[in-house]
Amino acid sequence: MTPPTSNNHNETDQQTVDSVVMPSDEFLQALVTEFDNGDTIGIILDGSYARGNATPYSDIDLTRFYKDEASLLPHQLLYKNGLLISVNTRSVAGIRADLTRPEKAIFLAATRRRILLDKDGSVTELAQEIATFHWEPLRQKAFEYASFQMMLAAKLVHKILSEILRRNDMAIAYTTTNLLSSLTEIVTVQGGIPIISESVYYQQVEAAVGMNTAWTHYHRLVAGVDTLPANVSFITIRAVAALHLYQETISLLKPTMQPKHIAVAEQAMRVFQEAGPRLRL
Repeated sequence: MTPPTSNNHNETDQQTVDSVVMPSDEFLQALVTEFDNGDTIGIILDGSYARGNATPYSDIDLTRFYKDEASLLPHQLLYKNGLLISVNTRSVAGIRADLTRPEKAIFLAATRRRILLDKDGSVTELAQEIATFHWEPLRQKAFEYASFQMMLAAKLVHKILSEILRRNDMAIAYTTTNLLSSLTEIVTVQGGIPIISESVYYQQVEAAVGMNTAWTHYHRLVAGVDTLPANVSFITIRAVAALHLYQETISLLKPTMQPKHIAVAEQAMRVFQEAGPRLRL
């Protein structure tokens, strides 16, 4: 493929945003009072306000802790004083369980949080456990998870090829997006990359793999950040780049993949290569 051109500023040259005043302690306390009930044992502030990089459009993320997993409430969104408030309900036991699952732990370990309410000390204890979290005990689980997911992703390779043959651009776009999401998570889990936030998720993974690698080249093409001068549709470029991204992910993960999963992944790539002339890829 021809070297890409970038549509965005380099990650080291991010645009500045309007500074946002942190909600007052009185406002946060009013939220605590509103969402504290008989089942609540603690409330934390997380997200961009906890990290100190909120924008005028950021929501205020609250996690409310219940003792009983069975009584958890659905995720709630509401507006207060013109601000979007997001209230998620979890249990301490549920978060602890997530810390034993590599695909969940990568999104917990590096997240900043501020404790607003802790009735029995369990939320503070949990925060300390997260702060001292170590990846090494999960490494083998992470390898197994990534290997298995690579095998499953072979189905998306076939779906993309099928939809290109049908010339179904909407289906190509949908499946390409799914494959991008899957491969990004696979590389994140296999590498044990602790994600700070969704805002920098892709940047963190690309930096960990290497900005000048073939993997990152294709990742940016599939994401639509970089483009190619071409006379074929943008949808097709993204789809073909996603198939190449799958190949590069095999190369990255092969040393830790299980042989039976490698066999499926590599066969999917042979199907892609053989389909090239027929589909004019």
